[in-house]
Amino acid sequence: MIWILKVELLFGAYAEEVWEGTIEIDSLSTLEDLHFALQDILNFDNDHMYEFYVSRTERSRDPIRYDDENELVYSVTLEDLYPLEKNKKLFYLFDYGDTKIGKPTGIDIKEQKMTLPLIHVLNNCSKKDHDWLINSIKNHNKDKKRVKEVIAFVKGNGGLDYAVTKMKQFQEEALLLLKNYPDSTYKNSLELMVNYVIDRKK
Repeated sequence: MIWILKVELLFGAYAEEVWEGTIEIDSLSTLEDLHFALQDILNFDNDHMYEFYVSRTERSRDPIRYDDENELVYSVTLEDLYPLEKNKKLFYLFDYGDTKIGKPTGIDIKEQKMTLPLIHVLNNCSKKDHDWLINSIKNHNKDKKRVKEVIAFVKGNGGLDYAVTKMKQFQEEALLLLKNYPDSTYKNSLELMVNYVIDRKK
């Protein structure tokens, strides 16, 4: 059955005005299917992390989450979710920060994206592990169990720590360069931008 869902933009870094629209989608579609449909109508590039959650408001403290981490986006369908409990809505959050900076996600691996933590581990692991990682990304990137194993391997072999170190190094270098310039609104804006990129932990 084809459903028509109302979509409304609530907030965002680039949200300049209120926006709302509708989307037609099969009721048996998974949340991942809905994610791709939203990416399409919004002309986004599917290049950031995302999640869905059900709650009373967008900032409720006890939302029910559906994301790449718990893999529910791949199995839960719209018919599984609806009708929602009274006064609850389905929210979609795209391009959000993560407390583990540079964390490789199932989405990255599924799309064969080489993130910095993964590149670091590839450059420093044994040939056997290197071949296993490359094979996993090339030929098993849709296998959820294998993808989880790759993520765990990258975490366990210092990929995230390396990414954090490099991020802070570039931050310090950028701020040091800016010190050479006289104080101005432009300099202040650049400093704020550098720190924002770090603080939001993309």
